[in-house]
Amino acid sequence: MKILSIDSSTKAASAAIVDNGKILAEYFLNTGFTHSQTLMPIIEHVLKESGSMLNDTDFISVTLGPGSFTGVRIGVASAKGLAFSENLPVIGVSALEALAYNLSGLKGEFLISPVIDARCGQVYNALFKYSNGNIERITEDRVIKITDLADCVKECDLPVYIIGDGTAPCLKEVSFPEVLTVPAALSEIRASSAALASIKIFEEKGACDSASIQPIYLQLPQATRELKKKTESQN
Repeated sequence: MKILSIDSSTKAASAAIVDNGKILAEYFLNTGFTHSQTLMPIIEHVLKESGSMLNDTDFISVTLGPGSFTGVRIGVASAKGLAFSENLPVIGVSALEALAYNLSGLKGEFLISPVIDARCGQVYNALFKYSNGNIERITEDRVIKITDLADCVKECDLPVYIIGDGTAPCLKEVSFPEVLTVPAALSEIRASSAALASIKIFEEKGACDSASIQPIYLQLPQATRELKKKTESQN
């Protein structure tokens, strides 16, 4: 089973070709260039370097968010367009779940708390239980105050890994009890991890057509929230 996987849900962008769980090619770029400039060349590069054609792939996986509103839209639109061109199925993956799969291959039991910076003292978050390679979702994706997340972690009876670009704001604002962190390279969403997450989704639910996938935003864009707040204050 060969997968083209795409991520552009945060500041970095990546694409990967994964064949039966083996990463054939992956390109990761975190240079600050816009995803509209970089994502399609990245996809073309991994296809070429892996010796793959788009129609060789069984499906396309793409992170649906939460994360950057613009980045999520670009990634989802790219996946939809590519899938439609070759009539390929698509699997949408939560960006938070993709982050959790960065820790695949570790031994033991622990909780994974992916955090993506949502600003204003909040993070996008979900909790996953890891047990010797198996990742099980505990909560749905959510927007949560960092202080509330700290309270959730206090109630956990397993070691907790905090992972993602929201780690620094979390550790800066709150003193978390007995949490584990990971190297910076593992705190970035990677297309290969999204591909591994999509395999489990495929086995449990199958894939869907490109028209069915929709971005996961969880909240309105900041500009819209500020305008709404201003309008309400004037009424």
